[in-house]
Amino acid sequence: MKYKFRAYEQDFMAYYMLNAINSPEIIKKRKNGFLKLLIITIAFIAYLSYSFFSDGTSRLLGLFCIYILFLLVYIVFFLNKRYKRHYEKHYQKHIENNIKSELGRITTIEIIEDKVHLEDESSESKFNISELDVIWETPKYFFIKLLSGAAIIIPKEDIKDIESFKKDFNFVNAPIIQYKSTEWQSIKDLYFPTK
Repeated sequence: MKYKFRAYEQDFMAYYMLNAINSPEIIKKRKNGFLKLLIITIAFIAYLSYSFFSDGTSRLLGLFCIYILFLLVYIVFFLNKRYKRHYEKHYQKHIENNIKSELGRITTIEIIEDKVHLEDESSESKFNISELDVIWETPKYFFIKLLSGAAIIIPKEDIKDIESFKKDFNFVNAPIIQYKSTEWQSIKDLYFPTK
């Protein structure tokens, strides 16, 4: 069966952000950023504690309390948003510079025997089903990742019969991973993931 869909800027952004959530490199960067902030805080606490006990001034204790309060507010409310905003800006530039010409094109995908046939207004491609790596399903999208690193972004709103689409791709060797939420993970979730 043939399925027609269009991918727009927000669709590419949703894919890139989900990819960032699952990227081991980005998870490692976020963990390292948190650890660096923690080490700087511990060093600052040690310095203030030493200064307080050697001088006995209450002014340093006030600075210490203000710094800890500021740091806690930053970590709880802003650190996670800062990382998310950083990657959103990065991917926004990538979309504007590299993918602008592909936005809004009507694309057709079809499975014919052991091949996936993909066609849009200006190109046509066929590849073996064995080239499919994984299929991510979210509440709004199907993201079909290929072994080459490329992806096919399919908004669910464009697919008329989602159950038929799932059935067509169910026999493929690529696992279908369902995501109930594509929200950016908090630092706590990175260190202590819940299944």
